[in-house]
Amino acid sequence: MISKKILRIVGVDRKDLLITIHPGASKIERAWHADRFGILCQNLIKAYPVRIVLLGTHEEKLLLERISSFCSPDNMAIVVKLDLVEITQLLKVSQLFIGNDSGLLHLASLVGTPVVGIFGPGHAATTGPFTDVKKQEVVTRNYSCSPCSQRFFKECEASLHQKPECLETISVKEVSEAVQKIVKRLGLLKK
Repeated sequence: MISKKILRIVGVDRKDLLITIHPGASKIERAWHADRFGILCQNLIKAYPVRIVLLGTHEEKLLLERISSFCSPDNMAIVVKLDLVEITQLLKVSQLFIGNDSGLLHLASLVGTPVVGIFGPGHAATTGPFTDVKKQEVVTRNYSCSPCSQRFFKECEASLHQKPECLETISVKEVSEAVQKIVKRLGLLKK
């Protein structure tokens, strides 16, 4: 059970419908655009009665602030001060986790939280998420070079935004549709 302290830190009430989003990645080239995460958050707030927690490290705080600038602070919280136990507790009570192919995506799936994973250079078939297929949606391009060796822009060209094409071409619409599918399938976040 998540402690009252964690709920207080993230500004969430037990009755809130909670989506946790982690926009970070081990390498910036593996991370989907901040602006696209911001627009996705706008879409989620319009579609569902949710509280969104943007989760990251102190080093990712500017990224989280950029994303949160797309939405009212009434529906969002930025959290950068949790330890691993607290993050795990937060993920357990989240109705949905959305994020890049990252450690937190895999931790969310391990604790049983439904996940929407954005996979660019990585390949979900080999790296997960390893959870019931009903509890996951993966948005990816699966280019012929997937999974890539991640020697970014030596083996592929950079987009105008310094992202590999496999990540650049994933749209907000596709991620929003993945969220809609999992929400409908699991009966999450009812209006």
